[in-house]
Amino acid sequence: MSMPSVAESVRYRLPEDAQPHAGGRAPADAPSRFDAWAGRRRESSHFPSQHATFTRTESASWSPVPAGERNVAVEQYRRLAAALIQAQVERGVRVIMVTSSVAQEGKSLTVANLAVTLARSYQRRTLVIDADSRAPSLHAIFRVSNAYGLTDYLRAAEDVQVPAIQLQDALTLLPAGRPTMDPMGGLTSARMARLIADAAETFDFTLIDTPPAAQVPDAGILAQLADATLLVVGAASTPHAVIKRAVAVLGKERILGTVLNRAERAGGGRYGYGYGYGHVGQ
Repeated sequence: MSMPSVAESVRYRLPEDAQPHAGGRAPADAPSRFDAWAGRRRESSHFPSQHATFTRTESASWSPVPAGERNVAVEQYRRLAAALIQAQVERGVRVIMVTSSVAQEGKSLTVANLAVTLARSYQRRTLVIDADSRAPSLHAIFRVSNAYGLTDYLRAAEDVQVPAIQLQDALTLLPAGRPTMDPMGGLTSARMARLIADAAETFDFTLIDTPPAAQVPDAGILAQLADATLLVVGAASTPHAVIKRAVAVLGKERILGTVLNRAERAGGGRYGYGYGYGHVGQ
């Protein structure tokens, strides 16, 4: 049975004052919402140790990849991260949205593992944004608070700095914050567009986790603010028609590649949670 698609029937366009600047970048003279790190990305190997609006946590020594399958799974994520780094060299990709067609395809764990890999294995300054405010999960994966985050920042009466959580020297998380079933006002705002532009100027990579593209319109909106999109597909579980609907919502030209999740290994069995490397690139 095909799943009804809200995203298929509802189209949004960002208001003119929320359109991203050319290349998704902000003007050089515009103040950054990440002032604590602005201009220091290439000048220092560490983030500043303290900032009033940023929460410090102890550096995590764990990875979301299950320990029993770590060797196989980690290598797959290293390959995926390397492909993104190559795309950055060739196409200037810095902001990457990660989504799926429907729920339970593993997109959030893919985001978490990919972020850890970029930060640890490749020493890239990486920001993770949990933009799935309908069903946030990255705070639980990384074991941090979700008391304040993206939705709270977008609703703030004044223009404040971003309440990000520094997980490690090169890994930062912006949790979703208070869950909401009506996030469209914030996602289509000029403040959201500016947040993404500032992140692109401050971090080497920004990964955005969104709700499923074939179910709600959030991913279609955020795809306009990202440089590219990764589509996570559940192997042997997601109907082809639903995947086609998600691609239509996102725009084929915006999809950098796909990650096939829960794929069987050649020798049988699955990669821990089932992560297999799919395809990146056109």
